[in-house]
This record gives sequence, C-alpha cells and structure tokens, in this order.
Amino acid sequence: MNLRLFIAVAVPEEIRFKIREMVDLIRPLFRGRGDIRWVAEENWHFTVSFLGSEPESAVPLIKAAMAEIVRPGGFRIDFDRLVYGPFGQRFNDVRRTIWLTGTVETSGWLGKIKQFLDDNLKNKGVRWQEHRGVYFSHLTLARFGGTSLGNLPPIEQKLDWHYEAQGLDLVESHLRPAGAVYDKLFGVDF
Repeated sequence: MNLRLFIAVAVPEEIRFKIREMVDLIRPLFRGRGDIRWVAEENWHFTVSFLGSEPESAVPLIKAAMAEIVRPGGFRIDFDRLVYGPFGQRFNDVRRTIWLTGTVETSGWLGKIKQFLDDNLKNKGVRWQEHRGVYFSHLTLARFGGTSLGNLPPIEQKLDWHYEAQGLDLVESHLRPAGAVYDKLFGVDF
C-alpha cells in the first residue's frame, strides 16, 4: 500500500493563536466566494519536502534520513507577510492561495534542511518527484480558484512573528472532498 507523505515543521500553539486571530479578521472579506477552502488549523505547517505517494516499505528509510538531521537547539522561524500566492512570472497576475510567508533567512534555513534531507533520502534509496527550485517558505491558509490579483480584496500585511522550530514531522496526507486530513507518523527533534 502507498502513503501520501510529506515532511514538515510544525507550528506551536502560541503562533496558532495569532494565525487564528488573523484568519478571523480576513475571513469576512471572502464571504460569498464559494470556491475558497480554508485550511484546517490542525493542518497549518511549513512543508520542507513533499514526497508524494510512497510505499509503506519506504517509511523506515525516510525516518532514518530524518534522524540524521541535527540542528542543536532548533532554529528560529520568522514570518514575513500575509500575501496571496503563488507569485512569479509563470503565474502572471493569477493567485490561488493565501499564504503566510517566511523571511528570506527562514527560507534559507529551511532550504538547507530540505537539501540535506533530500540528499539523505536519495542516499537511502527513497524515490520521489524531487523539487529542485529555490525553496520558498510559506504556510497555506486558504486555497481558491485562480483569480486575478485585481479582483481580490487587499489583505497584504507585514508580520513580526517568530518561534523556535523544534524538529521535523513525517506526515501522511489523506485527501477528502472537504479537505486534507493529516496524521503525524513520526517526529525528530533538532
């Protein structure tokens, strides 16, 4: 049997509280928009590596690759902005998500962890659809049909939140019509 897997950094309760407050403020701006799907609070995280469909037999190899990542004392996750995403030239003016982005430094740290983790996974024989672009840290709050930025309410704002990341989680994703349900299978502390 195959499992749909990803590796992520969890978000602690004190940050979840701040995110909840923000979502409560912006949610009314999207009333009447039938295509918006808000991500359940228990699913808020920073994805480090999306592995996709993996055989159960790969789980011990993934755990071993994760266990080799050592970052004594954790590291700081700094939030940068509330924005619509994705952005970049290939997306033109179309947005499909609401994100909380990490700072350039946070993206750099998580990108290094991702690279180290990806190398470990390869060395252990795990195969997945590897993403080789520049890592961009973001936490998804909502998804919706592609819409021109000019047709969306203004939400962008600067954030001054941070927390100490304590480890990585191996998470199984179960896709459901109402949204994904995530189960933590394994965690490793920094």
